[in-house]
Amino acid sequence: MLWTYAVSDNVYMAVQCEGGMSRLMLACPGSRRLLIRSAMFGRQDWNTTCPNTTAIPANSCASPQAVDVVQTLCNG
Repeated sequence: MLWTYAVSDNVYMAVQCEGGMSRLMLACPGSRRLLIRSAMFGRQDWNTTCPNTTAIPANSCASPQAVDVVQTLCNG
């Protein structure tokens, strides 16, 4: 599953679920640049974002390095 939606005029949220066949591609129109403010790799709870298809506990599977990795790859 892949979702991208506007949170406000210049803020967007993109979600890519595990096992999705599509690839999340981030891009800006024209001369605009990406500025990643947050990123999460893992699961925050049972009821939001992606359906839980495994027995992984809701709040114990996250990478604290996700923001650094995504900012390094995508900012600018």
